[in-house]
Amino acid sequence: MKSALKRLLCIIACMALVMAFSTNAMAAGKIKDGTYNIGFSFTGGSGKATATSATLIVSGGKMQVKITMSSPNFTKAVVGGATYKNQSAGSNSTFTFPVSALDSAMTVTATTVAMSQPHDIDYQLTLNSSSLPASAFQEDSTPSQSKEQPKVEPQESETEKTEKQIEECKTALMECMKKAFAELRKKIAS
Repeated sequence: MKSALKRLLCIIACMALVMAFSTNAMAAGKIKDGTYNIGFSFTGGSGKATATSATLIVSGGKMQVKITMSSPNFTKAVVGGATYKNQSAGSNSTFTFPVSALDSAMTVTATTVAMSQPHDIDYQLTLNSSSLPASAFQEDSTPSQSKEQPKVEPQESETEKTEKQIEECKTALMECMKKAFAELRKKIAS
């Protein structure tokens, strides 16, 4: 039973990774360069301080977020092992750091000096892609066809091929998960 449970947990972990990659990484590559106000959730800490705004900055296909805290007492934030210093002196703390995916929680450890000594507080930040305006997303560009040119069937782009492969992988993982659950049920029943 332990090996079936281990297999099931492994399958679930793989499924989560594939789904996260397919929705988040693909969405990130489709956002136009620009600066956008973005909806977010920011949880954790004691609730005394929180993030008050988030701005998504996309340049060269790479994403960063600028968050403003509700307190001026945060001196640094650690995200993905890298440290980012407060960018605003005298007003509410502001940090800018890279984002690898939208719609996925990332841990932000912020250091506050509001107490007698500095304290690190863990938060979870999730940027909501659904809050971006439609104009933020790249449109599929297809060459215009004139009447003199023969119609050429569109070829699959690399992104479309990758998305198709991800969908096939998801389907295969779902089938594998169903089999593992059935096996686990049998073992538990016996």
